[in-house]
Amino acid sequence: MEIKITVERRRASVTQGEAVVLINGTPAATFGDTIEMVAPGEKYYGELIGNWASKTPDTQFILGLLAHPYEEIYKLCEKAHEIIEDEKKWEEAGAKVAPTPLEAIAQKHGWPMKIKARGEIAYLFGVQPLVDGLEDPIYRFPGGDSIVGRDEMIPYTGQEKKPAVTNYEKIASFSLDEMHEFLVSIYARLSTRGEILNLPCVHGLSYNETIKVWLESEATQE
Repeated sequence: MEIKITVERRRASVTQGEAVVLINGTPAATFGDTIEMVAPGEKYYGELIGNWASKTPDTQFILGLLAHPYEEIYKLCEKAHEIIEDEKKWEEAGAKVAPTPLEAIAQKHGWPMKIKARGEIAYLFGVQPLVDGLEDPIYRFPGGDSIVGRDEMIPYTGQEKKPAVTNYEKIASFSLDEMHEFLVSIYARLSTRGEILNLPCVHGLSYNETIKVWLESEATQE
């Protein structure tokens, strides 16, 4: 975790400026930045415009945030505390969790904690010791526990690809209103392509004939 405090200087004009103190990019406090004439050989901070610049270093503004003499009034430390508390939440959310003994063994051997094998979803349950210090994984299936071979260890993520819905299945799910819109769209599409000229009217076709025409038109578009 890294807490980074930076100072961003802004100039409204040649002689007007301000300094914004940020904690991990979030503004925590804004101070007026006195802009003065800088003589040759003098130190300055920020941008020099026509011999005008700030003579206050960034660290002074950071100290003003962390140890302001009028903290009871301005409560700048309280603002800094709120920002760091938010950063703490993000840090805790991303913290690593120590593995269980079984998870440690799984990581060592590259075994998935959950697999899909033999048409079932199974969870790593235990370890079967073998000779010469070798080990085999034991997975718990709905029907019982079983040792699983390396070729069966297909990780299961719960995001299996669903089979594509066929045109027939799509049509079968239509309501009456959707079917009406569907028939009208077929007529409009085929009329535009000049393929309805040999047909008296799409409404004159039977249901199966209409579906057949639509499926054939879809096939030619693919």
